[in-house]
Amino acid sequence: NTLSLPIVANAGPDQIVNEKVKVNLDGSNSFDPENQSLTYMWTQTSGESIVISSSSSEKTSFMSPTVANNEIKVLVFELRVYDDNGREAFDTVVITVDPVNAPPTAEASAIQE
Repeated sequence: NTLSLPIVANAGPDQIVNEKVKVNLDGSNSFDPENQSLTYMWTQTSGESIVISSSSSEKTSFMSPTVANNEIKVLVFELRVYDDNGREAFDTVVITVDPVNAPPTAEASAIQE
């Protein structure tokens, strides 16, 4: 008889990224102390709806959304991992998306005072 050790989900560190860039999510540091293979399930739990490249891979990616100046967007993803015995664990990762500074705009008029 061996004590069944809990599996560990690790969705990676929180990130701050620019808008319109590829963002990688990495769950490869998740593990089962009993060395069973793991099944992965990524889901978005908060923020503007994003399409990820794969919801069932160890690693996945997406393009960060466009962000208006003076605004940020916060996206939260949950990683659930399962082993062959039906055990599961989960972890979340927060992605903060900052705008890239837009070029300044200016208006000129012919009226002079």
